[in-house]
Amino acid sequence: MDATCSEPTPSIYAERLLSGNQIRVLHIQPSAERDRQLEFTLKLISLDDAPVYEALSYVWGTDPPSVPILCNDQRLNIRPELSYALARLRLEHTTRIIWADALCINQADDREKSHQVPLMSRIFSQATKVNVWLGHGDESVIREALECCKLVANSCREFSFEHDMDLNDRATHEAVEIPMTIFTPMVSRALTNLFKRPLFSRVWCIQEIKVAQDAVVVWGEQYLPWPEVGLTALWIFRKVVSMDVSNKTSGTSLEGVLVGNADIIYQCDPVSRSFLEILSDFRDFQSTDPRDKVYGLIGLIGSEADGGSMVPDYEKSAARIFTETALHTITRTKHLLVFSHVEHQADYDGDDGYRSWAPRWDIPSPVVRISSPFMIPGHGACSGREAQIVVTESPSGEQICLTGIFHAKATAVDSIFDTSPDSKSNELQIHPQVVKVYEGIDWNNPMSDITLPVLARTLTTGASTTYSRLNMLNDELRCAHYEAFRHYIEWYRDPTTDFDSLRGDARQYHELFLSCSGDRRFFWTSRSDYGMGPACMREGDIVVVFYGGGAPSVLRPKGDKYLMLGEAYVDSIMNGELVREVEEGKRQEQEFCLI
Repeated sequence: MDATCSEPTPSIYAERLLSGNQIRVLHIQPSAERDRQLEFTLKLISLDDAPVYEALSYVWGTDPPSVPILCNDQRLNIRPELSYALARLRLEHTTRIIWADALCINQADDREKSHQVPLMSRIFSQATKVNVWLGHGDESVIREALECCKLVANSCREFSFEHDMDLNDRATHEAVEIPMTIFTPMVSRALTNLFKRPLFSRVWCIQEIKVAQDAVVVWGEQYLPWPEVGLTALWIFRKVVSMDVSNKTSGTSLEGVLVGNADIIYQCDPVSRSFLEILSDFRDFQSTDPRDKVYGLIGLIGSEADGGSMVPDYEKSAARIFTETALHTITRTKHLLVFSHVEHQADYDGDDGYRSWAPRWDIPSPVVRISSPFMIPGHGACSGREAQIVVTESPSGEQICLTGIFHAKATAVDSIFDTSPDSKSNELQIHPQVVKVYEGIDWNNPMSDITLPVLARTLTTGASTTYSRLNMLNDELRCAHYEAFRHYIEWYRDPTTDFDSLRGDARQYHELFLSCSGDRRFFWTSRSDYGMGPACMREGDIVVVFYGGGAPSVLRPKGDKYLMLGEAYVDSIMNGELVREVEEGKRQEQEFCLI
């Protein structure tokens, strides 16, 4: 359900579906002629005693409705991609019953959409089959791709059974050996073509595939069960990553296969994920209507959405929905992890209509989170304390007032880190505040200088070269991280070296640093400590620790209110230091109202 544009004329809808469990389904009239005009009957059924029916998962496409069909004896036009899918699914001699959103929901009626969208999880889970339509293509390419998927999936299943290992476990996939010779350039291009199909980047397809009893990928004239395709994508992704980590190569074009989002969809386990995690997992997926970045995922979380605040309502704006989503998460969990998903453009100074503290789920995110790993009870900047929040109304919209502890004001802010430097000189040298710190290290005896481990932690926002959190590792592994940083800086300070000479743990640190520093700025505070903050940060902004916050937040004063700019890493206050100072009477709590 990708848009609200002018779909079939509402005259085919004799009644509005505003309550209960009734839905419409298409009865596709049979035909042995593929090119014959499509004819349907649109009928009402109840999900409580539904007949056997199937569902269609597909991409609407951008072409306007232009293909003539006959529905309930009325002539109308539908979009080309829907017509291709229904023509492909039409049987020669038997009526086929299909649910397809563009026709089965009156897209011009926001109230009906608001009632029908919450039923979609049930619609797709009760369907005997979900047809995942990928469109048409070169049949030889399609056959190559799907045959390879069969081979990879069968190999994984056989290995899993023979060795009594979890089919989806990383160790299983790394151990499964498939002759690399099968991944010819033609096969690899075919696989990339498969995984690049637009449907795998569409937010609605996640729910439609994950809740299905039986999801079948239909591509051109071929078809294959979805698990074969998803499992293959995950195996390829993990195999390529393991080769990259070990600096090995398959000697084939397997490394060039781009699995897109198919592996992410396959791996998703909604039962073990919170709604906030699901929103984050699929933030880069697409929807024509920004409201569907939330509504398209509600069906995956079941009872967590109960309580009224997360019921779809297409009469609300996207800004309102993003605000309600943030409030739902905060009030339900009593933590502020949602703030770790707040990101703004570098020139941000407020945005009319959108709350600064509510993530814009319609904007992709390149930033690595800081807060999540620190949200362990008793740990993190807030020392595990629950959020203290008051929600109030203001003329410009809702604001939230939170209890927190002021740390310091930003006194110097570097430029945004470039995550893809084209030369060594563009990496750290153009950030004078960082240079100031690492040049102050005693390089005759660097490992005894306290500055080295602090800067090593700061530039990777507390993550280690094993992608675990440093505060969760033993002394030996933490020291290995600091050694990697030392080797990296020594390489960087040597004017005779270039990127080709970057090896071993120094390269691992370099890659981690680029990942964690993206869209961030290095800054100094009025308390003479430093950290990593959001791209929109500037001198005069303040650093605060909120109760319920795993990491510090950066705020911008606006009169007696504040804009939420995003989270920060400040090494000296990441583990409850400010909370302890309040308990000792050295600092005071304050209330901060965010707009």
